[in-house]
Amino acid sequence: MLAAPSLTWREKNTMHDEDAATDPVEIAPWSQRLHDGPANRAFAAQQLMRQHAVIERTADYTIFRTGEAEGWILLYLIRSQEVGYAVKYQTRCWPWMNRPVTQCILWRYPATRYVLAMTRRIFFGYLPESFRTIMSDSRKEPSGHDFWVARMNSAIDLDLRVGVADMNAHSLEWFDPAGSLCFEAWIRQRNGYGPTRDQQAIRYLISVP
Repeated sequence: MLAAPSLTWREKNTMHDEDAATDPVEIAPWSQRLHDGPANRAFAAQQLMRQHAVIERTADYTIFRTGEAEGWILLYLIRSQEVGYAVKYQTRCWPWMNRPVTQCILWRYPATRYVLAMTRRIFFGYLPESFRTIMSDSRKEPSGHDFWVARMNSAIDLDLRVGVADMNAHSLEWFDPAGSLCFEAWIRQRNGYGPTRDQQAIRYLISVP
């Protein structure tokens, strides 16, 4: 009989006190007022003191993260001393998903230089490379749904896996690019904004193969 694989460092440090019968607490809603200049700069100064790792540094900006299993990934603009792109993340283990999953909430200021490149650099690069599987948060706004569906569509073209989790039913389905349905038809059948599904229970996932 093969020995059971040992937990990775991240799995050990994200299980906390959760057992197989208990789902972990999801990531807290966004509360920062980053569109407000003074509030943005105050937040940026605070997070600079909490740097855990520098992802990229140039003469114009720094991209850094503030924690291991949870924290922030921030694009800090040196000249303005403001944040132009922010990802709040939190890694937890849902036993029925059979994997650690990192929930993400993203904010960006599109008019800021460098921001347009951050989606590919961070969302499709650093996040899945570092955390393997990322997932949407519990917000129910249609804009959040539209954002994640668009990112999932792009992720398929980058050979990443995409899926839908139902937090009430404890079910997880992955899209099969070789299946009979195109992604648009598949996601329409499974999204949380139709009349027969609880929109607050649906989460969207992007994962490395």
